Amino acid sequence: NRASADLLEQLGVTLTERGRASLLGGNSFTARAANALAKGAAAQTAGDQIEALFSYAQAASFDPGQLEALARLGSLSSVISGGSISERIVNDIQARERWLAVFKETARFYREHPPFELIFDPSLEQEGETDYVKRRANLAMRVALAPSEAGFAALNALLEGLEQTGRRAVWGFEGWPLGELRPAVKGTKLFEDAKAASFTLDVLLLNERGKQVGRGSVTLSAGTPALAAGNASVTPPEEQFGLIRFENVKAADLSPVLTIVIKSMNGISPRVLNRTGYIRIAPGDVAAKIQAAEEEKRRQAEQKAAEEAEQKAVAAEQAFIQGNKYYEQKDYDRAIEDYSQAITLNPKSADAYIRRGRAYLNKGDYDRAFADYNQAIKLDPDAYAYTSRGNAYFDKGDYDRAIADYSQAITLDPNYTYAYNNRGLAYERKSDYDRAIADFREAVKLYPDDQFLKNYTRARRRER
Repeated sequence: NRASADLLEQLGVTLTERGRASLLGGNSFTARAANALAKGAAAQTAGDQIEALFSYAQAASFDPGQLEALARLGSLSSVISGGSISERIVNDIQARERWLAVFKETARFYREHPPFELIFDPSLEQEGETDYVKRRANLAMRVALAPSEAGFAALNALLEGLEQTGRRAVWGFEGWPLGELRPAVKGTKLFEDAKAASFTLDVLLLNERGKQVGRGSVTLSAGTPALAAGNASVTPPEEQFGLIRFENVKAADLSPVLTIVIKSMNGISPRVLNRTGYIRIAPGDVAAKIQAAEEEKRRQAEQKAAEEAEQKAVAAEQAFIQGNKYYEQKDYDRAIEDYSQAITLNPKSADAYIRRGRAYLNKGDYDRAFADYNQAIKLDPDAYAYTSRGNAYFDKGDYDRAIADYSQAITLDPNYTYAYNNRGLAYERKSDYDRAIADFREAVKLYPDDQFLKNYTRARRRER
């Protein structure tokens, strides 16, 4: 640790007092992060941007609070994503070969340092009931496999830089990093080996006397990263969760404090794991991570549902407008088709039912017309819906039912002019001129339309 601190100073990397104290104090994560930071600084000084990029990403993964690593990672990512890797290479063939070398180095690095981290919750839980006869119990520990934010950020910086060359498709690199190159080049494809994204953790449970009281293991497989050919970035997979079970633990072997010891990861011993920094394994609140993941899934599901609903609403409105155009052209069959489409997309559209009912009415199909009007009233029992159905009864010659619907419309909206006028027409057809005149007078009073005035004058003449 002291050697890492001295090396960082020689490379011009200034550690904060907290960072230096944590490093010299023996924090394993801090030590690994500092070591990776030193390797990155040395590589960058030597002009090896790729080695530096991945070393900074590893440092940030092991110690997210390492500000120097984060700053250098961000700065170098910007340089690489700007396409500067191939700026010094004029020859197109040389440029392609350089990128192939980058791909191989990337694949090698991620084989040795998969861009994931494993979090375990040291709070043990009991599974099931205690076996009081055998005096044994089953314990469990929650674990989570999460993508490394810094690891995938470094990978996407390379992808963005590749995009900046403008030669990705021409060189046959559209499928990289998850798909094959054209022509295929061995050792360039990421996650080609299934084991690269599958992690088996073997754990021992020791009591205060150092006696093994339980042993368990779990295998977690990372979800598939999302990348279609030609995409400019890789979407990290979702977190995976599991349980390590310690079965038939003897009650007599338990002590107030139990120690969790990592036996191996994918068969790799703890000593090698510490030395190579294969993957970050750390304690954490896995239950909180599970809750956060579930909330994120709910949020995404709600967002997706809202987007789909919005798309349907737009399509329904377009179908409704097109139906109106056909209706104005008296092409009622096509109008009905479009109104039906609008209703399929938005079954709660009372207006679409009313308009389709009107089209059916013009075709003389009273049964379907009234079925649509009834549904419109069920969805939205407003004055417009009742007046529309009243008009259908009027056209059919059922003036009493028409008057009943117009009256209901007036009850709902005492200022609905057309309901007064149309009820007046129905009363006029029934030769009830006093009521007809009263309704026409109210319609003219609310809105002095010429047609309303003509209806009023006509009714007055007939009354005489």
